[in-house]
Amino acid sequence: MRGLLIWLGAAVVVIGATAGLLWWTTATAAQFQVEGDRLTVSGQLTLASTERLDRLLEEHEGLTTFVLGDVAAESDATSLLQKGALVRGAGLATEVADGVTLTGDAVYLFLAGTERRLGDGAGLVVTDWQTRVGPASLLPREHPAHEERRDFMRRMLGSEDFYWYMLEAGEVSGRPVTEADLAAFGILTAE
Repeated sequence: MRGLLIWLGAAVVVIGATAGLLWWTTATAAQFQVEGDRLTVSGQLTLASTERLDRLLEEHEGLTTFVLGDVAAESDATSLLQKGALVRGAGLATEVADGVTLTGDAVYLFLAGTERRLGDGAGLVVTDWQTRVGPASLLPREHPAHEERRDFMRRMLGSEDFYWYMLEAGEVSGRPVTEADLAAFGILTAE
């Protein structure tokens, strides 16, 4: 009888832990929604969501705009750069949804658009990023840790200048990108 109670207790713990883990992983998971020619994304973007984006782009050939909702600032940077390459390859414009402020690495995904616009009340906040040895802004410009992001910036904007601007923010909380800076770096291309 005692053995049965131990097994039942263990089963309850395993089931509870599994349910908790499933809730935690799906509560922040990326959510995609297609409406007409617009694909909207929000949530936590990971390498797993890159395949999902690729599939949606194949299934909905008439898409023209990739709308960024509340994309988690702590989304995986490598996955954001991969998604950015998919968005650019598909020839999509990017738009930050009304009232949304993209922060940190999520800004890279916005930069991938062939045309880029901010919705009403939308904005960008840039931040430095952490490497294994500390903030990227403290590394020499020729350090290999910069290369992936610098290359992405050159491919998307034709220059890596905005990458260095992002690192100059130097704060964990970030710095809002001003209208003057948006114009100076050619970030916005559409009204």
